[in-house]
Amino acid sequence: NWVHVCQESHRSCVLRRSPFHVPLTVIDCVDEILRIKPEEDPFLALSYVWGPQAQGLDKEAARISFTVNSCPRTIQDAIKVTKCLGYRYLWVDRYCIDQVHSAVKMVQLAMMDLIYRSADLTIIAAAGSDDSHGLPGAGTVPRKQQDHANLEPYSFVSTGPGLHFRVQSSKWASRGWTYQEEQLSTRRLYFTDTEVALVC
Repeated sequence: NWVHVCQESHRSCVLRRSPFHVPLTVIDCVDEILRIKPEEDPFLALSYVWGPQAQGLDKEAARISFTVNSCPRTIQDAIKVTKCLGYRYLWVDRYCIDQVHSAVKMVQLAMMDLIYRSADLTIIAAAGSDDSHGLPGAGTVPRKQQDHANLEPYSFVSTGPGLHFRVQSSKWASRGWTYQEEQLSTRRLYFTDTEVALVC
């Protein structure tokens, strides 16, 4: 509903799509494969912190043998969120950028502004310290419950620290790459340990 209201009512949130310099590889969340995105089809992007297990990763093998079950939990959850929102395609740098061939990689890195600007929405993993944490409330990791007290006839619920505080104190907010991704995105769907919120 949040995304629909934004698309229908917010004139300032019109996507600034530009043609890509090279075809865009995405995760097809329905067929669960990597493929070239049809030019006019919408897509989502993921902004997250890589985990330490990616350091020794055979990047070419990971790309060729891509399966959803072999992805870190955050990426698995982002695929689920993409489908739940009615989208088919998700762009994730780890799998969609050629990590092996440096010339191709540099061309794709130079397109980062176009990718995040053109995505219908960017899923932001602002919980946990890396991609093994997951998106709380979207998969197997539950969101933390709000503190509450029932004193008849009233119920008191603590809202806790605001979204801005939770995001700014996250590991995700400490990275230069993620700062760029946040600034370039038209719509941002934040997942923290306690809430999910859309900012457009």
